[in-house]
Amino acid sequence: MMTRHCACCGKPFEPRPQVPDQAYCSEPDCQRARKRQWQRAKIQSDPDYRINQRAAQLAWSQRNQNYWRTYRDDRPEYAQRIGEKNQPRTVGFWNIGGGTRAPPKPRFYTETVRIGISAVLSNFC
Repeated sequence: MMTRHCACCGKPFEPRPQVPDQAYCSEPDCQRARKRQWQRAKIQSDPDYRINQRAAQLAWSQRNQNYWRTYRDDRPEYAQRIGEKNQPRTVGFWNIGGGTRAPPKPRFYTETVRIGISAVLSNFC
């Protein structure tokens, strides 16, 4: 039997006779790497698979809307670390010129359309 080196960990392994092109050993980390590589390639090459994966991800996030809130509540050290990591970016952005500015109010599509339509109508009247 021929010995090969794993594409992930580099350790030698004996490939199964049923899988002539086996490139990964049977270690769980190597099998995860193999699956990730396969999924990346499949998403790149198969639009149907990409659409199905996105739909499944959206469905999961709809079913588990409070996942991240619960995760942060259960792990205060994580929430604190993320808060400290993001603080310089969020505080510094609105603290320009020594004074604190409020973030701008979002402009919604309907406001833009209404303003655009009234401007167009005023040109015709």
